[in-house]
Amino acid sequence: MPATFPPPPPPFPSGAMGANSSPSNVSLGAGTVKRSPSTSATGAPLASFEKPTMSSNVHRKSTDVITSPNSSLHKPFSRRRRLKWNTCNLLSSLYGQLIVVVTCTLMVTEVMDNTMPLLSFHGYLYAFLLGGSCIFLLFIYVSSILDKCPSFSSPSSSATSSSSSLSDAETATGTYRGTTCGVETRKNYTCPVEVSCYLRVGLLVFGLGTLIGVGLELSSVITLHTPCTDLLNLASPALLAAFAFMQMHFLFINVQRASETLGCLRHIALMHLLATNVAVWFRLMLWGIYEESVTRAHRKYATSIVWPPADFVHREHAIDESGNHQVFVTKDCLWQPDEGASTEKFLSLDDCLRNSTLGHIWQRAAPFLAPFIAQYCVVAIAVLYVVWDSYHSVCTKQSCSQLYTVSTYPTNGSAGSSYDTLRNRGGRDRGADCQGGSKGLFLGLLVLASGIIVLILYFVLSQEGLEADTFVATSVLHAVIQALSAAGSLLGLIQISPLSVRHSCSAPLAGLLHRVGVLATLSYAAFACAAAAAGADIHDVSHALLLIDGGAMLLHAVTQSLFVQELDTRQADRKNCRKGLQVVTFLVFANLVLWLMESFTNQNYLGNEVARSMFGPLTWAIVARVTTPLVIFYRFHSCVFLVEAWRRSRARCG
Repeated sequence: MPATFPPPPPPFPSGAMGANSSPSNVSLGAGTVKRSPSTSATGAPLASFEKPTMSSNVHRKSTDVITSPNSSLHKPFSRRRRLKWNTCNLLSSLYGQLIVVVTCTLMVTEVMDNTMPLLSFHGYLYAFLLGGSCIFLLFIYVSSILDKCPSFSSPSSSATSSSSSLSDAETATGTYRGTTCGVETRKNYTCPVEVSCYLRVGLLVFGLGTLIGVGLELSSVITLHTPCTDLLNLASPALLAAFAFMQMHFLFINVQRASETLGCLRHIALMHLLATNVAVWFRLMLWGIYEESVTRAHRKYATSIVWPPADFVHREHAIDESGNHQVFVTKDCLWQPDEGASTEKFLSLDDCLRNSTLGHIWQRAAPFLAPFIAQYCVVAIAVLYVVWDSYHSVCTKQSCSQLYTVSTYPTNGSAGSSYDTLRNRGGRDRGADCQGGSKGLFLGLLVLASGIIVLILYFVLSQEGLEADTFVATSVLHAVIQALSAAGSLLGLIQISPLSVRHSCSAPLAGLLHRVGVLATLSYAAFACAAAAAGADIHDVSHALLLIDGGAMLLHAVTQSLFVQELDTRQADRKNCRKGLQVVTFLVFANLVLWLMESFTNQNYLGNEVARSMFGPLTWAIVARVTTPLVIFYRFHSCVFLVEAWRRSRARCG
């Protein structure tokens, strides 16, 4: 029986081909685009997972574009263009570093014990950062709306963009645009940035907490009877609220595509947004450390006691000329109040802001909302940095730039499909299937119920003055959950060991967030174990609980990190499709409970008396304020990373 061949594709439109062009070759400047001989029939239906925009039935592989050495498709990778990209990245990087260094220097200078008034540079600095970020985001929104509106684009310009020649704008952004049977296709030369759907949901939660905290601050400022500072500083909460809301929407959509509307300014804009988030997070940490250092420097006593109390002793340390250390003690001091002494700058500002009902509510709610603000800034910094770095990787990671190009989609009767198609079907379109994970599900629900009960006891007993009992309950449950999670991670490593290894590029954003979270968790656990082990009384309950909790945190971070990394590099088949599902389900619930507990009981970690007495109030305040938000975020991101790794490992399951 003679072999049958599929009918040839329809001819190109007259405007898309030259007079000397043939149906099998389309001239693009000096290069040539050849048709694949395995194009599908014109009547073949599209696959269910094919994008709606690809209405044409002609499918092309990513290797169909054949270029000559002098082809204009090589322009994005030419020496001149590479130098331009490197220069843009270098200048934007220096700009971001300069902004961060200047912000940190001025903020630290303001809170130091000197003659400079508080908030001297704060208003001008944050007006520039927040105002500039809002302008950039507004420009992105306006540009996106203009691009989508057909009334702003002329027919001649659209015909020119769909022609076979490469325009300067396309070459500058590193994209190739051609036509296939009248359908426009685009090939990106930048590594795409994937933001998980679950991470986007978490971003909305963190952004909502940020808006609530900033809204309470703004309402307390508005209800003040007398202004506590100048107008520019009073307007900072309003700018921060606008910035948080606009950036939340910007990060929720396709960040990479939206930032391309800025053209050559996208490098500076992304670095400005990144520096703004760093500045907001640094101010949150610095003011928390400064508040704790100021309050700890003041001795608290009851108003019924006449100062000084009977057991008060004044001790002074001195070093003589020979270098000998001496201590002088006295109880015979003549104390009298100094009515004319000025109050510290921070205490004066804090008393002024709390001089209203909303200000008092804001002060009580600030410790619970601060972790959400910090996590929001951490996610924004990571996403913006990865997007900014993706424009630089066009020159150095060309192999990864072809990762999400147009691939061969299977049609009816096709013998097989490419690896990219299988990965897209399994890793993107396939949902997280929980069948076969009932044991891990119910054990996770039991842990979740226990965590909610302990949280209720924490808030109830704290109002009764039983902080010691709440500390014992939360510490014991926290350590038990981490120990169970570590055991589950070891069991999961054994279960997924028979799975085959999958060689593919992992998402850089997920890896970056995971590494930062693990580092912060290990740092906090190491400090906690050192404080408990080197304490004066190791047999004390608080020392023992801190040591056990710190050790469980170390073990949990190491074992879970190993399990997640191994799961992310494994590929399950039809036979072993359910390997490790019980463990993944339980670990997701366990990390969710840990995230809830640490978010609402973070004062136990910030104000740990054992660690504070060991390292000093200022040192422990710095360590806790830096690591605690990252540890809390690590719990949430572990849930996201586990689900995404499980989905990627099941790409070849039927």
